[in-house]
Amino acid sequence: MTEKQIGDALLSKHPMMFRNAAGYGIATSPKAIHKLQGGKFLLDHGSPLRFGLQPGSSDFIGWETVEVTQDMVGTKIAIFQSIEIKTEHDRLSKVQRAWNKAVQIAGGIVQVWHYNGKEIEIIQGERII
Repeated sequence: MTEKQIGDALLSKHPMMFRNAAGYGIATSPKAIHKLQGGKFLLDHGSPLRFGLQPGSSDFIGWETVEVTQDMVGTKIAIFQSIEIKTEHDRLSKVQRAWNKAVQIAGGIVQVWHYNGKEIEIIQGERII
């Protein structure tokens, strides 16, 4: 099962999740890029660019609406939700575990949707930190 297929299954159950593509790149003008031999490139100038929330942040972020009890009876609130997708042989990195722990400590919902070779396993709690 591919990451896209797992993501599609996730979005069918959690429509308020959004793809969080995180990474690095260089912002520059196309005129500043010169192709060299051997498939290499030379940049005249450019600015480092980081996109996504931060290193280690999950593949999908969003919220889950919950109803609070007692003093806020009937009031709905959005709780931050962070879901990481892993295919059959993928594992969480150290920075992903740190992200998961930070979200859990702050009261957010964290899950890892892992395809184990047979089905999608939804992992929560201590196994994801």
